[in-house]
Amino acid sequence: MTQAPATSRDVRRQHDREIVALALPAFGALVAEPLFLMVDSAIVGHLGTPQLAGLAIAAALL
Repeated sequence: MTQAPATSRDVRRQHDREIVALALPAFGALVAEPLFLMVDSAIVGHLGTPQLAGLAIAAALL
């Protein structure tokens, strides 16, 4: 059995799937980072001002 040759549309769809497969985890990481910092700030904010200032410095370095 032989397969039909891939059309340019099929090739493009395959490339689009590969791009999306790479882009979605990267987008998830971009969204997660500020959420982690917000949760860290909420938790460390209960400890006090100096601790929150230390977190701000650490967040700027990361």
